Amino acid sequence: MKTFAVGHSDFYRRPDAVLSHGRVLFLEAVRVEAPGVLAALRDDVLPKFLAPSRSDDAPGIISAMRAWADRFNLRATDRPPESWVIEVGLRTLRTWAMSERVELRWSFPPTSARFPFTEAEERELQLQRAARERRHERRGEFALARARGFQRTPRKADATHYIWLARFQVLGETIEQVAKTPGAEADRTTVRSALRRTAASVGLVLRTPAPGRPRRVSLT
Repeated sequence: MKTFAVGHSDFYRRPDAVLSHGRVLFLEAVRVEAPGVLAALRDDVLPKFLAPSRSDDAPGIISAMRAWADRFNLRATDRPPESWVIEVGLRTLRTWAMSERVELRWSFPPTSARFPFTEAEERELQLQRAARERRHERRGEFALARARGFQRTPRKADATHYIWLARFQVLGETIEQVAKTPGAEADRTTVRSALRRTAASVGLVLRTPAPGRPRRVSLT
């Protein structure tokens, strides 16, 4: 029985995987724009995680993870036992704990999904592929993916909005500073609207700028 991979490039994703895709883009922007976030996870939380008596859900680990997330304004809107930010952080800690060398990269859960074809579906798709021109050869699979609740998510090559969000949310830049991001300049209205939409799309609580003179968040 064959399977049809979805969740990569221009393929189909389940709604929850669409959400995960945006979160990956945001955290990758954080990794590039604010490498101190991962460095703090390594320096402040990893030693507690590696303690002989620890467990992933130990109160000390969870408290340290919450303090780390709060420090960098990574407060999520979801309320599971723990937020998606902390879940990614814990997964990253587990990867580091099993590695000989710690690399400052996130460890993401898989965002793709696979579903099986029945024999009848496979026969029908084989007939469709044989009778279809090359440029239309995967339309049958796409239709089946839609019927099963997947959504088409074209590759998003432009990560500008996620970079803006990382600079505003984590680095503490103002709207005016974000609007002057090298290579991604824009007017303040565009930036403000994009920040709101992007934060909502990944499930992040957008920070409220503090009154008074703005300052960058220290990453050291």
